Amino acid sequence: MLLAALPSVFLWARLAGTLGSKGAWLLAIFLLALGALLLFLPRTLLEALPVGLLIGVGFGGVLVLGDILLAKVIDRDAEVTGRRREGVYYNPSCYPSIC
Repeated sequence: MLLAALPSVFLWARLAGTLGSKGAWLLAIFLLALGALLLFLPRTLLEALPVGLLIGVGFGGVLVLGDILLAKVIDRDAEVTGRRREGVYYNPSCYPSIC
């Protein structure tokens, strides 16, 4: 799965340009979920390899595009509030109403 996830990063970068980062991220989540559901079907290693490839491609997209979407949320928050609060999004113990 990881061998499929690494090269798929280039695919997701292109798809993010065409579909937009949100659309590509949703497609990646769909592929990852579909692969997880299909894991119930294979009975041999050869049958499981295409499913693992599908999971790896979806996993690569979720990892890469999640950070891109988070950067857009941080930039939008900075536009609205006039403050840069990246630590709020990366620190689970700090919430915007407290920090």
